[in-house]
Amino acid sequence: YVQPAGTDQTPSIPTIIARAQKNTFTYADLRPGRGSSSFSSSSSSSSSSSSSSSQIPIQIYPVPYSEHSSFFELTCFAMSFEWGRMIATVNVGSERERGKMGRWVERWERERKRVTKEGKEGREYVVPSRKEDYW
Repeated sequence: YVQPAGTDQTPSIPTIIARAQKNTFTYADLRPGRGSSSFSSSSSSSSSSSSSSSQIPIQIYPVPYSEHSSFFELTCFAMSFEWGRMIATVNVGSERERGKMGRWVERWERERKRVTKEGKEGREYVVPSRKEDYW
């Protein structure tokens, strides 16, 4: 994970969560993505002699879909579930990257223990979501 230029390169976990929760996502944010066009040609592959084709409008909308689709969502995931061991599967191409991810896992573990120890949420702590169906 790399922070934007000019910002704290090792922000606290509450800072990561607070920054990302300022952002919202609604249907109004959907924009046609790469590969969208007004029309797409589609021809029958069963008849190679046929020169006719139908015009089908296609729009592609990229939508966040995974608990790991961003570093913020990975942080929420790590903070909201009680886990015994986490094995990083991204950013592990070099020893340096494995070390960085290992340090994030350690930070998530320490912060999770801290917030559950403080007792407000108890052991059932879950990072509050921005929307009911979207972290």
